[in-house]
Amino acid sequence: MKTRVQAKIVGRVQGVGFRPTVYRYAIECGLTGFVRNDPQGVLLEVEGDDTNVSAFFAHLQNEPPRQAVITGVEIHPVKLCGDQQFAVVESEQAGNAEVHISPDLAACDDCLRELNDPQDRRHNYPFINCTNCGPRFTIIRDLPYDRSNTSMANFKMCPACDYEYHEPTDRRFHAQPDACEKCGPSLQFHALVGATHASPLQTAVDLLRSGHIVAIKSLGGFHLACVPEAAGTLRERKHRLHKPFAVMFRDIETVKRHCEVSEAEEAELLSVARPIVILFRKCSGFEKLSPDSPTLGVFLPYTPIHHLLMQHFKALVMTSGNLAEEPIASDDAELPHVADALLTHNRAIVHKCDDSVVRIVNGQRQFFRRARGFAPNAIRFADDCAQILAVGGEMKNTFCLARDGWAFLSQHIGDLKEFKTVEYFEREIAEWQRLMRVEPVVVAHDLHPAYRSTRWAQEQSATLIAVQHHHAHIASVMAEHNLRGEVIGVALDGTGYGTDGTVWGGEFLVVTRADFVRVAHFKQYRLPGGEKAIEEPWRMAASVLISEELPVGATHASPLREPVLNMIRTGFNSPLTSSAGRLFDAAAAMLGLCDMASYEAQAAIRLEAAADSSVTGHYPFDLRGDVLDFGRAIHSLIAERQNVGVAAARFQNTIVAGIVRVCESVREERGLKRVALSGGVFQNAWILSRATAALRERGFEVFTNTLVPPNDGGLSLGQAAVAAERMKLRCV
Repeated sequence: MKTRVQAKIVGRVQGVGFRPTVYRYAIECGLTGFVRNDPQGVLLEVEGDDTNVSAFFAHLQNEPPRQAVITGVEIHPVKLCGDQQFAVVESEQAGNAEVHISPDLAACDDCLRELNDPQDRRHNYPFINCTNCGPRFTIIRDLPYDRSNTSMANFKMCPACDYEYHEPTDRRFHAQPDACEKCGPSLQFHALVGATHASPLQTAVDLLRSGHIVAIKSLGGFHLACVPEAAGTLRERKHRLHKPFAVMFRDIETVKRHCEVSEAEEAELLSVARPIVILFRKCSGFEKLSPDSPTLGVFLPYTPIHHLLMQHFKALVMTSGNLAEEPIASDDAELPHVADALLTHNRAIVHKCDDSVVRIVNGQRQFFRRARGFAPNAIRFADDCAQILAVGGEMKNTFCLARDGWAFLSQHIGDLKEFKTVEYFEREIAEWQRLMRVEPVVVAHDLHPAYRSTRWAQEQSATLIAVQHHHAHIASVMAEHNLRGEVIGVALDGTGYGTDGTVWGGEFLVVTRADFVRVAHFKQYRLPGGEKAIEEPWRMAASVLISEELPVGATHASPLREPVLNMIRTGFNSPLTSSAGRLFDAAAAMLGLCDMASYEAQAAIRLEAAADSSVTGHYPFDLRGDVLDFGRAIHSLIAERQNVGVAAARFQNTIVAGIVRVCESVREERGLKRVALSGGVFQNAWILSRATAALRERGFEVFTNTLVPPNDGGLSLGQAAVAAERMKLRCV
């Protein structure tokens, strides 16, 4: 018996080869009808024998395109039409957006084979792509995802490309960025030094070999590239004295020769996202690229341009094309005056998108930065919700749009202390709202009144929901793992505005999605000079030593030493803080590891790197009421500071022991056994892995961030989750 069925399919179903797959399955099953994109996702109708229609939908749901994520299928019968064939028809432009946008995808093996085949018409073409790979999010201007709605709109396909695009059996059937050398984007080269050749790429290779710095335009912005031997020059020009540089290696075999690589780490390196993966070095040669740690940020080529470049190099330093915490440059005019030359191209980048940075801890992915390859992947965090905008924090900003129970976290935006970053933040929010057809009825923001994201939120006409910083951290974990009810939240970070107006950062909370109770916190110390103490860890060391009635000693040979000590003693411009991050800074400075920090968390990174992993045991500490007091631990650390490796290890073990002690106390009082760990301090693998293991040994269920960073890059997800719950409970 013949039937005709209509299906509306939502999720990540555009830019992933969904329509070609539907076409192929329909033809294989002998069905007629059509398929098209619309702002909601994919709409299709199939007509034919009942059995064949059932087989078609079984194929589609069991074997969708590799990068597709189907989140909903609505199927119902419609009248027979008597179509004679199955067709891919023109997209519908109107309607509310429900589709999930695909992130950019690394070049696939099929395209790489063609790239390296002298007989192929795309041999050495640096913009080769197909339905399974290439630019997606960074080129999209509007939905549905059609060529006319991307930055490829101005490139008219040549007859050969046009044939592929319209041929249902071809791998490039409806591949929106499809192009070749005759009709697509092209490389250009601009040099301030050296001679140029006919080939822009060969000119760049020659300059890189001679030790020059070349800015290379990629998917989401520019990289500043050089050979490892020239990294010192790049540090000077970028004013990046110690912060690690990432390294692009030619292939996975080269990575394995230089770094320790587990199966999980190899899977990340080779994934379609191609993030930077933090690995342990196993041989010399790259110490200057990561001077504070035995690790190295490593990634593999992910665009055809990278693959062509890396044919000439085993390794290249590749760092973001920006200065300090400004947004990554996405066109030639935005580049800082750092490079000697530009290898650029004429395909516009619509959405800036920096490289993602991850590490594997406890066998799971942990984000340091979530951007290219992952943004704007959706996260299911509620059964349903109204349209929400969460604007994140001040540092490592991301924002989040939420609708229908899905959260769409932006790519890494950066630090909003920079004017250019604020402009980027405002522009990208507007673009995302337009792109996703979201008009938020609620804007969620941090409790801190001086954050630029808070001030921006307060200028909007929507209902405002203020979310305490550490509540948002823990709520982000709850949102990821679909946790309901109460959990013990351990939020350890550098700075967060507390409900009492003081600076929090070492917090133990009993949390629901809607609210929280602060049940314990780290002992408070003075923060001399406010944020200046973050840049100068010796100040926190002096503050802790004075508070614990220990000799300050030389502390730091600064002309400001005595004025700072007076500030601590009098409390002038020295607010109280329970910050775990600042306590780590103090310990690192006391051990002579870092008096002055040239980048965020440098002191803590050095402390972790210095710790002797064979050391067990911890220093004494006290839990007095709701205060976790490490005063006795500081006395012990000072007594043992000549043995830095032992002292650093025992100090960190003491933090772990303190976490466990408080969680056990809360369990005794409230019967809770679920623990959520979040905050920037949990980027310390020593703390995260040992705390997780110790808590599980004592019968706790432990949850951590795996879909968003534990640092402030994950705040916006937590804010959205809190706002959705408060709206559900009518707490607004």
